[in-house]
Amino acid sequence: MQEAERSTSTKDSRRYSTSISKHDTVKTEVSNAEACEKTIALFGVSGVTGNYFLQLAVEAGYHVRALILPGFELEDMKGNPSLTLVQGTMDDQAKIHRVIRKAAYVVCMLNDCPQMIDTTPATIVPTHSNYQFIQLLVPLMSRCATCKVLLYQVSDE
Repeated sequence: MQEAERSTSTKDSRRYSTSISKHDTVKTEVSNAEACEKTIALFGVSGVTGNYFLQLAVEAGYHVRALILPGFELEDMKGNPSLTLVQGTMDDQAKIHRVIRKAAYVVCMLNDCPQMIDTTPATIVPTHSNYQFIQLLVPLMSRCATCKVLLYQVSDE
């Protein structure tokens, strides 16, 4: 007997797990703790690697909450109930918090590595937003009781 399981949300914001077998369907409520365990906060979703990660995470049964920059759209994932998009910029602390709240995992797949003005160890000054973004993200994560893991991947191209 083959059995499938999926997670869906309802209008009253409770999460349910639905098990479907050949003969019957059983719907049970999922606790908030279990829902958090299946939530990933994703930054960099509009890039190639971030978008690929998004597709794999959704296929694996995770709910993904992602920050998407103004002007970008994810046509291939439009209407997917496992994806929540938060439109904003990488320096908007309120939007960053909205993405990471109640997520167990935070994944950053950002493209631009910080470029250094001066490479003298005492005077390294990052000129791009990744440094400032991480400076905003880490304190927010430390205040979120559910955040367990930060995966940070960057590339310079």
